[in-house]
Amino acid sequence: MKSIKRITSFLLVALLFVTTVFAGDYTTIDTARTIKTNGQAVTYKITQDDSTYYGKFSVGAAGLVKFTIKKPYQGKLSYKIVASDKETVILERDVNTTTSVASEYLPKGTFYIVITRHDGAGNATVAINYSKLANVDPEPNNSIDEAKQINLGSKRFGVITWNDNYDTFKITVTKPGTVTIDLTKYFSGDVIFGVKDKNGVSVDARTIAKDKKEGRLNVNLNKGTYYITLQPGKNSTGRYMLQTSFKLAKTDAEVNDIMVDAKNFALSTKLTKRYGFIGWGDSADYYKITLNKAGRVIFNVGKEFVGDLSYQLILPDDKTSILANNVTGKGTATKPVRRQSSTYLEKGTYYLKVYPKEGDNFATGQYFIQSKFIPVANDSTSNSNIDTPQRIYANAKFTHGCLTWQDNSDHYLVTTSKEGTLHITFKKDFTGDCTVEILNGANKNVEKSFAAPKKAGTYGVDLTVNKGSYIIKVVKKTNNVGTYHIKAQYK
Repeated sequence: MKSIKRITSFLLVALLFVTTVFAGDYTTIDTARTIKTNGQAVTYKITQDDSTYYGKFSVGAAGLVKFTIKKPYQGKLSYKIVASDKETVILERDVNTTTSVASEYLPKGTFYIVITRHDGAGNATVAINYSKLANVDPEPNNSIDEAKQINLGSKRFGVITWNDNYDTFKITVTKPGTVTIDLTKYFSGDVIFGVKDKNGVSVDARTIAKDKKEGRLNVNLNKGTYYITLQPGKNSTGRYMLQTSFKLAKTDAEVNDIMVDAKNFALSTKLTKRYGFIGWGDSADYYKITLNKAGRVIFNVGKEFVGDLSYQLILPDDKTSILANNVTGKGTATKPVRRQSSTYLEKGTYYLKVYPKEGDNFATGQYFIQSKFIPVANDSTSNSNIDTPQRIYANAKFTHGCLTWQDNSDHYLVTTSKEGTLHITFKKDFTGDCTVEILNGANKNVEKSFAAPKKAGTYGVDLTVNKGSYIIKVVKKTNNVGTYHIKAQYK
C-alpha cells in the first residue's frame, strides 16, 4: 500500500515538473508570461536552445512604466516593448551589462516585452514598475472630436505617450481678445503646440525645441470655439503643463465685418480715440461716418501688433477709395505704430474700412483710430457746376471756399456795372497746385487765368472788364484739396 502511494506521489511530482517547464517556456508571444507591474521580479531561464522569450503586462491608465532587466551572467541580451498589436515596437534596448533600466510613458492597454538572447546563458530577471500619473487629463484626446474642454485661465497637466499623435483641448472664447498659452514640458524632445479653429485650420503654432523647456503663444481670437493642439516630435514622451490666460480686447462690439453691419462713427471737432480689434477670421472692420457739412476729416490709425494693417475711406455706392494708407512696422501696446491721413469731404455718408494687409497672416490684434473733424465755414455745396455759380459781390470781404475730394472746380459769379478793372485776390491755405480762371459770364470763354503754386499764400490778377457778369473758376489739380479765400475788387 505504501508502495502505491509512493508511486502516485512520484507521478504527481513528475507531472507538476513537466507542467512547470512547459509554462515557463514563454518562447512564443501567445504563451507570454504575465508580469505584474508592482515591481515583483520574474525570472527567465535563458538557454542555448531558445533565442526569444515573451512577457505580457497591462497598464490601467496613462502612466510611467519602468523596466529593470538583471543579467548576472556573461553574454548579451536585448529586449523590446511591443504594443498590443504584437508588432509595433515602442521601446528597444540592449543589455550589455548586468543591469539595464529604461522607462516609457504608456497609455492604458496591454503590452509585451520580447527578450532576445544573442550569446551566453543563465537566469535573467525582469521587474516592471508602473506609476499612475496624478492630475493629468484622461486619454484619449488625440483629435478634435476627442478634445477635452478646458476653461481659459486654468492650469492643466497632461502626458504624451508613445502612440500620441496629438493631445487636443477645446476652449470657448465668448468675447474678442487675446488668448495666451504657456506650455512647460518635463522631458527631452520636440513639441509643436498651436491653436486651430473649429474647421481645423491652423491659427498659429510654436515649437519648443528638444533642449528647451518652455514656450508661449499669443493668438488674437474672435468669439468662437477653438482647439489647442500638442504634436510631439519623434520619440517625445512625457508630462507637460498647459496654462492659459485671456485678455479682453478694447473694441467696438462685433460683428462689423461687412458694410451693412458697420458701426456708427461720430466725428468730433475734438481729437477722439476709438479702439478696434482684428481677430482670427476678420477680413475687415467697417465704420459708418455721416457728415452734416463739408470739412476736413483726419484719421490717425495705430496698431499694437506685428503684422501690417491697412485702412481706406470709401464711398457707399461703388466702394470708391477716397483715401488709403498702410500701417507698417512692429507695434506694441507701449509703442504702437501709426499712420495719419486726411482729406476734405462734402456733406454725405462715408465708410472707414480697417483690415489686415493682404497676405499678412500675422495682422491681428488691437488697433485704435484717432479722429477729428474740422468744419469748413460758408462753403457752398452747389458751386461745383459752372451753371450754378455762387454769387459774390465786388469790394466785399473774402468769401471762404474749399476744394474737397468730390470737387473738380468751384465757381463764383461777380457782376460789374461799368467798364473798369477787376482785381481777383486768391488766398490758399493748403499745399498743392491749383488754377484760377476768369471767364466771361455770357460765353464762358476764359478771359484770364493764373496758377496758384504748391506753396500756401496769396495770389492775384487784374483784368480789364466791361459791364457784365464774370465767373471766377477755381480748378483743382490731382488730389490737392483744402480751404481757400477769394475776393473781387472792382475799380
